[in-house]
Amino acid sequence: MTDQQLMLQLPYQKGVPVRFEPGSRLLILRQDDEQRISYAATVSVVEARPGTIPLLIVTKPTDYEVVPRRRFFRCPVRLPVRVGEVQGEATNLSGSGVLVVLPASPDWKPGAEIKLELTLPGEQEPLTLDGRIVRVHNLPGGRRQ
Repeated sequence: MTDQQLMLQLPYQKGVPVRFEPGSRLLILRQDDEQRISYAATVSVVEARPGTIPLLIVTKPTDYEVVPRRRFFRCPVRLPVRVGEVQGEATNLSGSGVLVVLPASPDWKPGAEIKLELTLPGEQEPLTLDGRIVRVHNLPGGRRQ
């Protein structure tokens, strides 16, 4: 990287370097795995340099945007839930799951199969969902998330 440019290894598709025309705009992503954050920036192609490792020279990114690393948008909620006889609260929903806060129990272990009853606003009957615990976090006051 220089003050003005960034050098990237030219991507390949089916064993052939992908061709980019000078002036083309690209969206690049940078991941910080330690902090579990992704960043996106738009750059312009300056040139492609052939060689043992073909390089793509692009303008240096000036502004990065933080990008959610989740596949699905999370919607904050406060919905009553029940797992067996235990009452809790759903605090967010997404296309891939629900975050639930429940009283602490030794039964809450990653991988455990559960039946979750989730009551949506305006509905009398709860939805009954089959699920699997993915993560467990201890919270103050003897609650688990």
